[in-house]
Amino acid sequence: VGQKSRDFQNVKSKEKGSEAVAAPVDPKIQAEMDQLIAKHQDSRGPSLMEEHQAAKKEEGKGKAKEWKWSRNKDLDAGRRVDKDALNMVLGGAADGLKTKFQGGFHSQR
Repeated sequence: VGQKSRDFQNVKSKEKGSEAVAAPVDPKIQAEMDQLIAKHQDSRGPSLMEEHQAAKKEEGKGKAKEWKWSRNKDLDAGRRVDKDALNMVLGGAADGLKTKFQGGFHSQR
């Protein structure tokens, strides 16, 4: 009593509204609909996204889009521990590890 394998076919089912073709609209009615749509859009004004984009454009006009990044300057700016203090602490650890172990730890100074 083996189970029969199921063959799935990628066939789209035809729904009632999927192939409906829009009937042609009378030009007078289309013109009236276009007027209503234009009046509605004018009454609403610009969207928040459009206002934001316009503000960004105005802000961007005054600034140059030049971005300079310096590895040493920018990486050291966020450092919380001073480099000299860090070397002093880690340098002492390297010497201490050499006495406990067989000197496999190499410090980079």
